[in-house]
Amino acid sequence: MRRRTLPEPAGFRRAEKAEPGGARRTAAAIALAWALLAAGTGLATPAAAAVERARLTNGDRAALVDKRDLFLETVPKRGEGLITFSRRVTGSPKHTAAVGKANGNPRRLLAGVRYRVPFGLIPPERQLAVIRALYPTDKGGADGWVHRTRGESLEKVAEWFTSGANAVATLRSRNKLGKGKLAAQTTLRIPNEILRAPFRAPAAPSVQAAAEAPPPAPAAAPAPVEVAPVLLPSPAPTISAGPPEGSSPAAPPTAPAAAPPVASPSAPPAGAISGTTPTSPPPPAAAPVSGVETGTGARPLPAPSGTVVAAPDAVVLASPSGPTISAGPASAGLPPAAALPAPSAPSGPLQYGEDAKGKFAIYALHA
Repeated sequence: MRRRTLPEPAGFRRAEKAEPGGARRTAAAIALAWALLAAGTGLATPAAAAVERARLTNGDRAALVDKRDLFLETVPKRGEGLITFSRRVTGSPKHTAAVGKANGNPRRLLAGVRYRVPFGLIPPERQLAVIRALYPTDKGGADGWVHRTRGESLEKVAEWFTSGANAVATLRSRNKLGKGKLAAQTTLRIPNEILRAPFRAPAAPSVQAAAEAPPPAPAAAPAPVEVAPVLLPSPAPTISAGPPEGSSPAAPPTAPAAAPPVASPSAPPAGAISGTTPTSPPPPAAAPVSGVETGTGARPLPAPSGTVVAAPDAVVLASPSGPTISAGPASAGLPPAAALPAPSAPSGPLQYGEDAKGKFAIYALHA
């Protein structure tokens, strides 16, 4: 079977066989072209910047980049965008563009990532915290601020610490510096007249101001404390039985003396009783019937019904301390008065006697 060769179309050209190493030369040429293009348009990748960091007490970072730029590095809060982040850290939303430029203009902020805020945009108290973290040997005093450099230029020192127009010239003259580059570890003294407020030490009060100051007002006296009176219960009065009215001072208790005998028909003459002391024990005294007891002040007791009471023949008045003589025999359990013999009246209107308690008188009574 024969092969037939078709005619080739007009303009058709067969591909030549590639020579060895041609593809490698083509790739190298393309890479060189891109490198030249990038160098011409400024798109060359910069070298990694030297960053020195120090930790702040609240967890933020202070950063010194290439020994010329200061930054505060902090983490955004949850849900914060670039505008709210800039307003919280700098105090104003007007710095959003500058904060975005320092971080490559991110479209959104990522949680847990620290973003840089330029030193000149943060509040004064945060500026002081950044300087103290990166330059721990710096200190303020009455004559200004003492700063020890780490390779930054004098212009950067003036930008961070001063606010005067001719601050660089003032720093050179005060520190006796030449026009050359500032060496690292140079100690600079920044005077108060050009020093910014966050780095100034609080001024001590002058002697004249202290002398002109008015004396402190005397402390107010404490208000008097009113103490409410406390009423204590008064002790109950002690009532003691005193001696009867007109009596002598109380004597030690003694056994009651027997009452003297009442005059009877068989009684001795009056002369035998007067001035004598009975020697024989007297008979027991009968209970009073009429209730009349001389010297006791008691009211007469009513006689029980159906009882015949005999009239007393005589009443013996005794001294207050002497024995009480009843006015007659009791009627209880005794026969009627008519059955008793009537005693004879003693001779004389008044007779005297004496016993162990003292003297007494006998009065004669007639019914």
